[in-house]
Amino acid sequence: MALKRLPQAERLLSGVLSANLTAVAVQMTVSNPPLSSKLPTLIEIDPNSDTPETVRVIAVAGSVCDIERGVYNGGVGSIHNNNVPYKQKITQLHWDAVANALESGYLTEDVSQTFTRNSTTELQIESVDHTLFYTQGRMLRINGTVDCVVESSAFSGGHTVITVSGGSLPTPITSIELAIQPRDMTKFLKLFAVAAILDALSIDAIAEKTNGAGVTVDGILLKDSLDVSGIIDKASAQTITGRKDFSAGAFGAWDGWQIANEAWAFDSADAPTFTISVPSDATTKYSPGMRIKLTHGGSVKYFIITKVATTVLTLYGGTDYTLAAGAITLPYYSTQKAPLGFPLNPNKWTVEVLDTDNDTTDPAAATWYNLGSVQISIPIGVWRTSYKALLYIAKAASVTTDWGYITLSTANNSASDADLTTANSLGGASGSLALATPQYCEKTLVIAAKTSYYLNCMASADLNTIGVYGGIEKTIIRAVCSYL
Repeated sequence: MALKRLPQAERLLSGVLSANLTAVAVQMTVSNPPLSSKLPTLIEIDPNSDTPETVRVIAVAGSVCDIERGVYNGGVGSIHNNNVPYKQKITQLHWDAVANALESGYLTEDVSQTFTRNSTTELQIESVDHTLFYTQGRMLRINGTVDCVVESSAFSGGHTVITVSGGSLPTPITSIELAIQPRDMTKFLKLFAVAAILDALSIDAIAEKTNGAGVTVDGILLKDSLDVSGIIDKASAQTITGRKDFSAGAFGAWDGWQIANEAWAFDSADAPTFTISVPSDATTKYSPGMRIKLTHGGSVKYFIITKVATTVLTLYGGTDYTLAAGAITLPYYSTQKAPLGFPLNPNKWTVEVLDTDNDTTDPAAATWYNLGSVQISIPIGVWRTSYKALLYIAKAASVTTDWGYITLSTANNSASDADLTTANSLGGASGSLALATPQYCEKTLVIAAKTSYYLNCMASADLNTIGVYGGIEKTIIRAVCSYL
């Protein structure tokens, strides 16, 4: 290729002739030969004399170079003596090649190579390994007119063998031009080709004749199992949208949603949590906290993933969204906080219990009571959990110091978590004492299975009354999804 053949300035060769060179000789012996992999290259002999000559080195064996004479003198050589200097040369031809490549978008294969057409879809370049350049997806132009795309290349039998598609190779092959482009572009090139065909035909969709068979356009088979996630918005099972989607969304909607490109099915319900079955292995694709969008029962619904197993996703539907038996279509997922349409109001992703009763009892000392059976059921997930309650304690006689406690516990007769326990005290010398004090506590809970938490009270001594006055100040237990 033109750019590959340019010598790098800091590595230009220099040396001296190791033998006399006649005006017609086609071999010269040198002290510092160029590498075979860098051929062909230009060498200027005796550059500072009155008879400099530029030769083209086409082969090297040890210190002997095969040369073409008089590059700038119509092929006429000059006589050069042993031990005269030479240096590698960058010429106007090199810079012209660079300019032409950048302007045209193509690099020209060295015309000194031998090109052989093996079939309408296969060619080879003799005696060199150029597989590094002929990677899958690279566009070629043959003989200046035939455009094709590299499917594969291999170094076989001492030659570079190249398989192409998209154009029938001519015979003979006199030139090869390689497009300047990123490597491995086959999938994208073919998909753009499909878009171009659909647009040229002025149609929006191509439907299958046989269910599940797919359709083939420009050599690419489009069917249900085609993995084009992130490239094509595959919205239906039997039709791939064409002109409309390619121009208005398939390659750049960027609304935050990623098509799942797989089948989802309803599995179970334990509102507000639901499970769906997905292909294995879901743990390599999904994680808790991801957003879900799907269509079920004719409505678009949103969920948050709270647990991932090999073939099952556990979803939290908040206050607005449920799942039941029935088809799930248009499945999407997102790693973003706010993909388009996803509701971010924390109230929609909250489990909450309110109580407005004044619940009291005459307590025994050091005994936990679940007054009014106030409790909350927290689903699988991570939750910012809190409670607010007005604690009331009273005694008809003077006390030194008695304590009243409130806790949120996994049992209705104990305190399971000291971090969720609050307290206040009552003390004084008068004959009748009472205290009403608001209590608040908050903690993040990681819930592996749906769990009930109870709002319990306890007195440290034999008080006359302990209670929670929800009728005066509303009692609230709240769990807000921490994945928001």
